[in-house]
Amino acid sequence: MSDIPTPRTHTTGQFEAVRAVTDAPETSDEQLLAIRAKLATETTRINDLLRGRLINADQAREILGPDLFLGADVLERTRGIKLPKEVLDQIPLNLTEQDALECKRLNHRVSLHSAKLAGGQPLTMLSLNDDVKQRNKSKLLYSTDWYSQESLATSAGTLEYRETSSDVIPGTLGQDYLESTDTLIAYLKNERYKNRPLPAHYEEAIKTYEAKKPELAQLLKNWNDKHSSGRKNWHVAAEIFAGLSLTKHFRPTPNSITQDIAMQPMLQSKYTWTSARGSAGYLVHVGDAGSYGASVYSRAPGYRDVGLGSSLSRSLSR
Repeated sequence: MSDIPTPRTHTTGQFEAVRAVTDAPETSDEQLLAIRAKLATETTRINDLLRGRLINADQAREILGPDLFLGADVLERTRGIKLPKEVLDQIPLNLTEQDALECKRLNHRVSLHSAKLAGGQPLTMLSLNDDVKQRNKSKLLYSTDWYSQESLATSAGTLEYRETSSDVIPGTLGQDYLESTDTLIAYLKNERYKNRPLPAHYEEAIKTYEAKKPELAQLLKNWNDKHSSGRKNWHVAAEIFAGLSLTKHFRPTPNSITQDIAMQPMLQSKYTWTSARGSAGYLVHVGDAGSYGASVYSRAPGYRDVGLGSSLSRSLSR
C-alpha cells in the first residue's frame, strides 16, 4: 500500500530519471517515453522492496482491518488486559506488508496473545475459561474433565503476535496427521508464500519432515502393532510428530487456538489438530466451539474424521 508511512529509500533510479528531464535542454518524445518507462520500473522496484520490510501494528491494522487484526485493543475489550505502551513496543511483529496482504487475501487473522490475565495470573486454558465465564456469563470450553490436570490446560500462553487461518486449511478435513502435514506444506508453498521463496528455516523444517516421512507412513500403516521400543507404533509416531520443528512452527498449541476462539469466534463446527500431546501420548485436537463451548480430544495420529482438519498457526514474535 503506497500510503503506508514507511520511510522511502533506494530512490536513486527515480532521481536519475527525473534529473535526466530537468538537466536536458530539450527532451524528445522518444526520450520522454523512455524516462517514463524507467520511472515506472523504478517505482515497481521500490514498492517491491518496501513490501518486504517489516511493518508495525498500526500499519498491519490498516491493511487487515478490525476483523483480521486483533491487537491490544481487542485484548483490552475482551479480557480487560491493558498492556503499557512500553511493553507493546517490545513485542516483535515479524510481518511485512507482503505478509499482511497475503493474510488478507487468505483470510488469516493476526492476533495478539497474552501470557497473563488482567489480574496477573497466568493465562492458561483453565483460567481463561473461568475468565470468560465471569465476564461473558458463557462457556469457552465445553468440559475440562479429562484434561484438567494435563499440562496442555495448565501451561500459560505466550505474549506474542500469531498468524492463524480463520478456518481449517482447504483439503485437510478428513485427513490424518500425516496427510494434513503434506497438505499444510503444499498450502505454504502454493498459497501463503505464492511466487516467493519460503524462509530458510521453514525449508529446513520441511526437509527434516520429508526425511522422517517414510518412517511415519510405515508406523501409521501398522499403527496398532508393537514397536521395538515396546510401545505401540501410533505412540511412537505421535511423539515424532510432536517433536518436529515443522509441527511447532505451523500448528497451534491448545492454548493459542483457545485464545483465538476467545477473541473472535472460529471453528464453531470443525476441529483442528494441534501441536500438543496428552499424557497418554495421543495428539490433541480442539474445536466445535459453539454455544456450549469448545471441545478438546486426543487421538492417535492416524485418526480421521470429516469434521477434523488442520489450521495454520505460526508465531510472528520469535
